Amino acid sequence: MPATFTETNFPAETTSRAAAAASIAAAVRDFIQANWNATLRSHTQDEGTLLGLPHPYTVPCRRAMFQELYYWDTYFTAFGLVGHPDTLPLAENNLRNFVHEIERHGFIPNGNRSYYLNRSQPPYFAPFVILLRKHGSFERPGGLDMAAVLRALRAEHAFWTTRRAAPAGTPASGLSRYGHQADPDYVMQFFREIKDRAGLPGGDEAACREQSGHMLAECESGWDFTPRFDKRCEHHCPVDLNSNLYVLETTLAELTAASGDPAARTESATWRIRADARRHLVHALNWDAGQGMFFDYDFVNHRRSSVLSAATLHPLWAGLATEEQAASVVARALPQLERAHGLTACAPRAPLDSRRSPSLPPPSLASSSIQQSPFSNPHSYQWDHPNLWPCLQTIAWRGLQRYGYHAEACRLAEKYADTVCRSFLGTGDLWEKYNADTGTHHASNDNSYEAPAMMGWTAGVFLDALAVLEE
Repeated sequence: MPATFTETNFPAETTSRAAAAASIAAAVRDFIQANWNATLRSHTQDEGTLLGLPHPYTVPCRRAMFQELYYWDTYFTAFGLVGHPDTLPLAENNLRNFVHEIERHGFIPNGNRSYYLNRSQPPYFAPFVILLRKHGSFERPGGLDMAAVLRALRAEHAFWTTRRAAPAGTPASGLSRYGHQADPDYVMQFFREIKDRAGLPGGDEAACREQSGHMLAECESGWDFTPRFDKRCEHHCPVDLNSNLYVLETTLAELTAASGDPAARTESATWRIRADARRHLVHALNWDAGQGMFFDYDFVNHRRSSVLSAATLHPLWAGLATEEQAASVVARALPQLERAHGLTACAPRAPLDSRRSPSLPPPSLASSSIQQSPFSNPHSYQWDHPNLWPCLQTIAWRGLQRYGYHAEACRLAEKYADTVCRSFLGTGDLWEKYNADTGTHHASNDNSYEAPAMMGWTAGVFLDALAVLEE
């Protein structure tokens, strides 16, 4: 393992490594706290493509790129906002804006732009509610409105289980998938925009529309773009999406039961039944017993994805994995995903025999879970090795903690904090993503944009890492 930031820059003979680590972490923490207001925006009316929101909101970057309220970014950003009384109200207003978007649109869009109304993003509304409830945001005078939040949670569930349901009559019926509701003209426009970036083969108009539709669904997944779905995202039931929806259903069960209304107790039992049914399907379809890991399920070809991704840890975060499954994921998946500086989005896809642990059994031929990746081509993907995405780190260490793997959780948290500190010392800023192999912010891009300096989830997850290390 390479030397840590403090070992390199603060040798033991000159100062305490612990003191050095605390010093640089404090500097990053101060930078974050000083810059939250630079990410604050307020637009109450629609202006051009910008969709107005009733409350001030935070955006991922202080300047230039990503100047909207993004769905899943905002949940991970909240980890950095809830710990301070000055910034907790910012997180609460972000949630109020999500409630407004659900009331206005029937779902939470990718971002508050009209051109984002054709898709959502990974559903983190329920865990966002859980996070703010933990910090007393519903109990204080003038706090969040639980009745409005419950209505929004039910509407969120309806969106993901009707407009994003796996086809009836397939083994995956009862699970959900990513998709879009773009009109035909936009679908073709989008194809022209991303054809080269995504390495799409093209063909006649029908083929181009189908390819574009799959990539729009991949944008909704947040993993735009990735080898996970073989460029056929709409044909997969992602393990992370269905883990999130399990959390949504268990959250609805918990919150309705807490209301004390006899009718709500009946509703709570219904949500428990739905959550149990989803857990059963994830175990049946997304879990590969032969490999001992979770994968995305391809319901068209009746097999699991060939790509091992950090999404395999989502069932641990959601609490739907068994103890035995969690132990197997830690033993078999984590060594393939964990790199010198943190967790990579997807495991490196070297030939199978050279990357399989000697203790790992041969591939399960019956499930076709592990195959040579179809993405052995010149294109690079943002959501792939060697990129380290902040959001995936906190999902991993919180999932590991949940099942008692505290040493592994702390190791990942320390690697992320170390990576952010090391980069901050050299650049004076935080970045959208990092390189899990080198620890720099020079991550692999797919030629769509240069990785920007970013507060957002990079800051939120950094503060969550410190919280894990202090627990």
